[in-house]
Amino acid sequence: MSTYDQKTHEWEAAFSDALTFVACGETRDYAFDALLSYEALEAVEISDILGEALHEALKQDVQREDIDESWF
Repeated sequence: MSTYDQKTHEWEAAFSDALTFVACGETRDYAFDALLSYEALEAVEISDILGEALHEALKQDVQREDIDESWF
């Protein structure tokens, strides 16, 4: 798998995990730490993924009260 393919694969997997963490009420710090396991992603990319996951969760009607306050 090329480096680009690996990064894309890990980004997609990390986004999916982040969306799950938001919807399940996990803290943002927990989610960040968990996503560090994706070796192809840098910390700034993980932060971006977390922001996008929060936005997507709200767009998909995850109730704001179900989301840990640390995400806001």
